[in-house]
Amino acid sequence: MVALTRILRYPCFEQNRRHAIRGGYAKSIPDIPRIGYREIMIAWLNEALSTFKQCFTRTAAYKWFVVVVIGFMARSDSMGLTSVVRELHLNPACYHSLLHFFRSRAWTLDKLESCWIRLVSWCGHLFFEDGMPVLVGDGMKQAKEAKKMPCVKKLHQESENYSKGAYIFGHMFGAIGVLAGNASKMFYVPLSMRIHDGDKMPSKWAGPESVAESHAVRIVRDACRVAKGLVRKSILLLDRYSCLCPLWKPFLGKSCKLASHCSA
Repeated sequence: MVALTRILRYPCFEQNRRHAIRGGYAKSIPDIPRIGYREIMIAWLNEALSTFKQCFTRTAAYKWFVVVVIGFMARSDSMGLTSVVRELHLNPACYHSLLHFFRSRAWTLDKLESCWIRLVSWCGHLFFEDGMPVLVGDGMKQAKEAKKMPCVKKLHQESENYSKGAYIFGHMFGAIGVLAGNASKMFYVPLSMRIHDGDKMPSKWAGPESVAESHAVRIVRDACRVAKGLVRKSILLLDRYSCLCPLWKPFLGKSCKLASHCSA
């Protein structure tokens, strides 16, 4: 991690450094060593992906994880795993191995998410307000063509765009991220994204209380889990719907304080 932190302190090339200085957020960056952009990027990816090795019980699963991540970064379309095979020029027979990777028991989503949160916390250059990182949460509805796909259900669209249908079949996601950068320029770094509706049957495995939880309650619970992974007090920004007092009753008194502001 020391090497990874050192790499993140250096922008990739001089043009980015001059832009950073003009923006006022790179005054403490030392002189850039004469290293090519490709070498820095490869070293950064190598160190970053190496931190996830502890999340896998099998080496083969970890290697496929690296292939999937690089494929998602390099692909030029969103045609599923076929775009990964095509972009990385893999043998077409690898398609089935990629499918088996997502069903493997050698890794769990919770471990990968915890490792990613720690990585972002260590070297993500987070934005702090009163000494606390700022988390941002929101829901998203993604249309799906396959009605038999797990967790796909009929969803109502609240959008004011009349070109969108009133109802769609798709997934309801809840996303939690953290702000990085400074007051002049911020970026949203996603930390957690999970399905929050249509998973009634899988939720029964976690307990009967999980089945009755709404999307708003789940997104607050996810934010609490992310803040625990950051190991520090955090500020959570949500939309106006999430300011309802009954929503926060399960969390108040458990190291959680509510301070809402709704403008007209």
